[in-house]
Amino acid sequence: MFSTRRLWCLCAVALLTSSCLLAQDPQDPLQPDSHQPDVARLVGAYLTQLHYSQAHLDDAISRLWLAGCVDAFDPERLFFLASDIAEFDKHATLLDDQLRKAEPDLSVAFAIFARYAQRVGERAAHAQELLSQEAPFDFELEETVQIDRSEAAWATDSGQLDGLWRPYLKEQALRSELSGESASVYLPRLRERFENLNKTVGEMESRDVLEIFLSALCRSYDPHTVYLKPITRQNFNIQQGHSLEGIGAMLRREGPYTVITELVPGGPAQLSGQLTPQDRIVAVAQGEAGERVEVLDWRLDNVVKLIRGDKGSKVRLTILPGGEVDTTATREVVLVRDKIVLTANDAKLEIREMPVGDTVLKLGLLTVPSFYAEFNRAAGEEAKRLTVDVRKLFTDLGDTQLDGLVIDVRNNSGGSLYEAIELSGLFIEAGPIVQVRDREGEIDVMDDPDPEIVFSGPLVVLTSPLSASASEIFAGAIQDYGRGLVVGSRNTHGKGTVQRVLGLNDALARLQGRELEEDLAGAVKLTIAKFYRVSGSSTQLKGVEADIVLPTAFDGLEVFEGDLERALKWDTIDGVPHADFKQRPASFEILAQRSAARVARDPDFQILTRMLAQRTRDQERSTVSLHLPTRQKEKEAREAAGETLDGSRDYLLEEGLAVAADYLQLLQGKDLPELAAAQED
Repeated sequence: MFSTRRLWCLCAVALLTSSCLLAQDPQDPLQPDSHQPDVARLVGAYLTQLHYSQAHLDDAISRLWLAGCVDAFDPERLFFLASDIAEFDKHATLLDDQLRKAEPDLSVAFAIFARYAQRVGERAAHAQELLSQEAPFDFELEETVQIDRSEAAWATDSGQLDGLWRPYLKEQALRSELSGESASVYLPRLRERFENLNKTVGEMESRDVLEIFLSALCRSYDPHTVYLKPITRQNFNIQQGHSLEGIGAMLRREGPYTVITELVPGGPAQLSGQLTPQDRIVAVAQGEAGERVEVLDWRLDNVVKLIRGDKGSKVRLTILPGGEVDTTATREVVLVRDKIVLTANDAKLEIREMPVGDTVLKLGLLTVPSFYAEFNRAAGEEAKRLTVDVRKLFTDLGDTQLDGLVIDVRNNSGGSLYEAIELSGLFIEAGPIVQVRDREGEIDVMDDPDPEIVFSGPLVVLTSPLSASASEIFAGAIQDYGRGLVVGSRNTHGKGTVQRVLGLNDALARLQGRELEEDLAGAVKLTIAKFYRVSGSSTQLKGVEADIVLPTAFDGLEVFEGDLERALKWDTIDGVPHADFKQRPASFEILAQRSAARVARDPDFQILTRMLAQRTRDQERSTVSLHLPTRQKEKEAREAAGETLDGSRDYLLEEGLAVAADYLQLLQGKDLPELAAAQED
């Protein structure tokens, strides 16, 4: 559904992965760098030779490519005109041919972006003009704004676009009115927003144009294949490995400044004692005597590139303390870069005690946010890996005995296939974990590599629609081996494909016959295979079905694999022999009944149920009212209903633990305690 938040998120994606010529002389538009045609050639070759689908780079792909590029820039159709689209469509079946030329032709990408930049400038100017009026909006006028414009007709001229933008801007202003802000507060903020939009576009570079253009090509094959420019690839590696080499500071852009927002515990920045959040970085220099480079008004990724570096090297930062109004009151901070281990999203294990009748069950709660693994590590260093961390967590338990274990993968979107296999193996002595089929149809049965297990008792895997890929391999293996229950959303996300990140820089160097001192080419993240459970069923599209279904805040949203364009199909292969640990009850009926009774009486689940019903009604609407009295009544009705979830408790986790307690009692042959409160209801 359309919303101001969604539109701005989509625009931000386009702006942060694109480039334009607003800040340049129109006679000197942005052009591709000399190496970029060869990067495009490599991406095209990798797609045709290695992608799982074996799809040809032909006119059909070319049409999808062009449509994807346009959609990436303008997903809600608020910038381009119909005449622009007609102009672009002349190239609809030519992009594949242009990529196969002796010198691949990227002119269409830069022409589309130049037009996008022009339209952004026009829209920003129009917004500034409208928002500068004394009273730009009449909130007593009964009118509406269209919720979703992703399939709407393109505007025929700038006047029609003006007509679309006025209600769009009014909706943003109305939200501020409803929150109690005055026009004197929110109108300047909205004007600043469009000023920043225009400025951000003007700072984009050719590498950003290339990334969005080639990613549109990649996504013509499937939604998980994508091109990564060098800085995006570096950030991806950091995310996957939970480590980097640098100073250990989180940064963001505020006006002309790069601002420190957080210091990583144990990192050089925090240990120095010379930096605090809100400090502003105004210049960066390398080593003892490197030239000082002023970074005011720089793109954030360019500042980050200067600050990151090899472990043991020095970086000098010129700092303007946070809150200091005298811009000359700077000081220099010298830091020695180090390996920073990011632990905020590491696996965690805690013990939860659950009273059941006259006994207390001791449940472990293992939270697994991702299947992380560090691939680019220095020689002799132990890699940062999920399974290594989990083994240590159980070792640290010592003599503590757990009655059962709940493994939370609700927010786990995947990661390393091998970590999923090894984590599954920590709860299974031996046997196959997953089957992987490549584009040629060859099937590789991947086994538990280690007979060691860390816990042999009953398991509950807690899932959501965000549980994807590697977490689905894990949940599916636990279910197939009869090691425990899956509790959560009716289905997990449904991503049953395997991606590999292939660096392009070495191939670019060979293609150009020269050494490259830095990464110019980036990488392509390519879908190369599909995985299947040991039962033979793919998790693609269907995911892993929960044994005990719980309502979630994602119900009714388009967050599943099947909601993505060009997602690969579901299918099956032959299953492989595997053990049955017989730790699943013959029937889930009593567990489901007891869970449903608890959910029905839980105040947060009751609120969630009403919120989901309201969401369904909202999704049936095509417009939103811009009439202030109407919106005020809607707001008051929501507030009167008290529909606010208790943010202090994780009610889904609490129910997962309650299901686990029932499950353990059932396995032990004990009578489940009566749900007294449910009977009173």
